[in-house]
Amino acid sequence: MDRLFPYKRRVSRALKIGGKSDSNMDVLVSKYQSVLDDFLVSLYAKYFLKIESSESTQIDYNKVFETLNSKYNLDLNVSGILDEPDFLAINQYIIEIVDFKEHGESNLNSLRIELTWQDFDVIASDHPTLKSRKNEFFKKYKGKEQDFFDALRRKYPKQKDEKQSLYRNKLESLFKENRPGKLDQIDQLLIDNEGNEESFINSLVEKFHIEKTQKEQQREKESQLQAEQEQAAIAKKKLEEEKRLKTEQEAQEKLAAEKQSQADQEAKEKALKEQEEAAIAKKNLEEENRLKAEQEAQKKLAAEKQFQAEKEAKEKALKEQEEAAIAKKKLEEENRLKAEQETQEKLAAEKQMQADQEAKEKPLKEQEEAAIAKKKLEEENKFKAEKQSHSDQEVKENTQNKNQPSQVQTPPINTLKTELWNGIKVPLITAKNPKQANSKANHIESDLPLYKGKKIFKWNGKIYVLQPEKKKKVKIKKPKNKKRTKKLLLIAAGLLLVVGLSGGAIYFFKDDVVDKLSFFSSDSGSNLLTNVKGSVMESVHDIEEKSTELITNQVEDINSSIEEYTAPEVVEDSVPQVKEEIQVNEPTMEPLKEDLVEEVKPVISPKKKPQKSDEVSKAVTKPVNNKLKYHLVAGSFTLKENADELVKQLKKEGYKARFLGKIGDYYKVSFYSFKDRSKAEAKRGKMIDDGTFTWIQEYEL
Repeated sequence: MDRLFPYKRRVSRALKIGGKSDSNMDVLVSKYQSVLDDFLVSLYAKYFLKIESSESTQIDYNKVFETLNSKYNLDLNVSGILDEPDFLAINQYIIEIVDFKEHGESNLNSLRIELTWQDFDVIASDHPTLKSRKNEFFKKYKGKEQDFFDALRRKYPKQKDEKQSLYRNKLESLFKENRPGKLDQIDQLLIDNEGNEESFINSLVEKFHIEKTQKEQQREKESQLQAEQEQAAIAKKKLEEEKRLKTEQEAQEKLAAEKQSQADQEAKEKALKEQEEAAIAKKNLEEENRLKAEQEAQKKLAAEKQFQAEKEAKEKALKEQEEAAIAKKKLEEENRLKAEQETQEKLAAEKQMQADQEAKEKPLKEQEEAAIAKKKLEEENKFKAEKQSHSDQEVKENTQNKNQPSQVQTPPINTLKTELWNGIKVPLITAKNPKQANSKANHIESDLPLYKGKKIFKWNGKIYVLQPEKKKKVKIKKPKNKKRTKKLLLIAAGLLLVVGLSGGAIYFFKDDVVDKLSFFSSDSGSNLLTNVKGSVMESVHDIEEKSTELITNQVEDINSSIEEYTAPEVVEDSVPQVKEEIQVNEPTMEPLKEDLVEEVKPVISPKKKPQKSDEVSKAVTKPVNNKLKYHLVAGSFTLKENADELVKQLKKEGYKARFLGKIGDYYKVSFYSFKDRSKAEAKRGKMIDDGTFTWIQEYEL
């Protein structure tokens, strides 16, 4: 068996692809037998990878792997492969890659597997059944090949070949006659030429025959031409000289081959050294780049820190300016409130003086008693009414007792906790509901901070704008006798209830107007809160002769762009007879919106029936569901198509959106709708905390 066959097959194939003849393949394989892998890789590099090289075994591995990656779309790690090079393994690896990509050869047809399984081929040459199962054995004994081959040798010992004996005998006969000094090489020659024994022996016979013929001819010549003995001696000497020269030439060729091999080895070592130096240089360059990048990052970080410091300094200066502006505004507001208070006190004194002049002695005493009774009733949050001749008056008084707000005890400002909000320390008010919190906040109005010109406080985790409480005064005309005085007190209390309930209704109705108008309010509307002035005055004229007349709030004309809201005139045939039960809704307060939309207070004028503005009173297209009343508004549109489109978009985003219909001039859409206001407020607070602004539209579907 020819153990060089795997190489010969590949050399022949490479030569044919390169357009070369493989007739001298055996000579080439014999010549480069010691560096056969290098020689085959150089052929592959030249004919498959198109890499030219001046030396037959000179290989530029970097270029080879680069070409492999490029040509076959691979991602081979060259530095990792060449880090600790085993050039024999690397050469065989390159050969196998090219064989696989060019000829589809793998597994048993790959070079290293083919060389490894030559022992199996020798054993299986006498056992065809084994040869047919080669692929099966390859998969089964992968990684355990030598143990498998040893087991096969034990199971199938090599039988003595009669032909081998004949070949040995022929060679022994030839060598005894012609080369007696090389008898010990016969076994190796048989192994090297296994399968080609007859052609090998024939070539030796021919060679030895030629030598023998030459010797016989020479002896014939010597015997026949003794005269020419000297010439024969010269010829012999010449022949010996030629042999010597030939021997020297062979020695020189061998030496040259050794030098070539040494040069190739040195070239490999030099290439390896250059690769190592290149790797070191690359590593140094990467380290320099890394250090440079770190320096740049540090510079960038320092610049960012400097920028942040400057930004913080600017923000601090701006904050100080804002605080100074707030303090200045607070001082101005305090001065304004103080001036207003002085004006109100002066006005109250003048009115009191006028009342004293009109009431004289007894009416004055009765008026003082009525004022004391009123104050006591307000502090205790209840009325103790005497028996009345008319049941309707009792209903009226009971309604007043039910809805009269209790006095709120507010702790001193220095005992209240504060929290920082937008750079402002805001007091925390503890109360059961927003109205009670607002009442408490009014008791410490002068200590409340300002934000965008409005007093603010915090209740239940949210910021509220302070709503001023209206002070009510009762002016009672002198009665004619004690019975009438007693009756006057009852009637005055009833009238006080009516006026108070009217004010409460106005306060409550104000929230509804804000809900409807604040979403579209302009700068002119936002100034209404601070411009509304006035006070509610109540008086009773000619109780016996005339019906009771309510003197309602007199408010300055604040803005012609806002429609007036009017309260009904209360006219009764007899004061004790209350024909209609006055329903008082609990006023509601909304937490402070980030953009501080100010509340719009309605103007109330007497002798008119209540009317809503055109914006609220226009026809409303209601949806089907009539149980939902509180809506978190997502948008308002003049075109219904836009409202429908928003409903679709919000539903896609997961909201329970609802088309509310046309309210006033606008088609409105809600994120969510609720039956309970507390649930609506809780959801609104959560949405605002999450960054989605909305407001509550109170509108019964």
